[in-house]
Amino acid sequence: MELVVRDSPIPLYHQLLETFHGYLDDGTWKVGDTIPSERELAERFGVSTITVRQALLTLAREGRLVRTRGKGTVVAEQPAPAPLYSYARYLDYLGGEADLSVEVLESGLAERTALPHNLASSDVLYVRRLCLRQGQPVFFQTVFVPRDVGEKVSRQDWTRPSVWDTVQPYLPHPTRTEEMIEAIRLGRFEAAVLKAQEGRLALLAERTVLAQDRPLVFDRTILRSSKLFVRNDLTG
Repeated sequence: MELVVRDSPIPLYHQLLETFHGYLDDGTWKVGDTIPSERELAERFGVSTITVRQALLTLAREGRLVRTRGKGTVVAEQPAPAPLYSYARYLDYLGGEADLSVEVLESGLAERTALPHNLASSDVLYVRRLCLRQGQPVFFQTVFVPRDVGEKVSRQDWTRPSVWDTVQPYLPHPTRTEEMIEAIRLGRFEAAVLKAQEGRLALLAERTVLAQDRPLVFDRTILRSSKLFVRNDLTG
């Protein structure tokens, strides 16, 4: 049985999603392949079929899988790259940055087992941040950056609401992003950080910024607000 890390701060769904992304990226799952069923994947990883289904639905929304009732799930042609910086506009929907404050909860050298699938190097720093408005949590964010970049950013700079504004001076010119936005239910860990009820509807946004094919920054943001935004509204 392939393993997920149950005592990791990264939810099982995210661990599966990163593993499946890896299968697609390294050719384990090739274009046109029918991947194993939800039940087979659940048994392989020792998780529920609901957890597997959530990860597969995310990949289907990204355009990487095609799910057909009665026929299974097939690997799709690769989707076109997303436009640069698009979903970062969620700050605009939160009323801008003027009244936002950010607390750095934790930072350090990321262990390889905790890295997103598209950051292969173990020499990566992570920063966990909580953004508040008038003392109330707005979003919880984990940022992964190359160590040489992260060490140039002061702890005070990490308290700026926009990650991109913080790291842009230390990065090569980016060319594209890979992005995902979806509704999720808060797990126990995220609910505790955001001071919300476990199982509450929230918005998950993930982004990788790349220069050519080299990943520069990965950030995962969970917005406490249950208001859902149409993807096209975030890419203008």
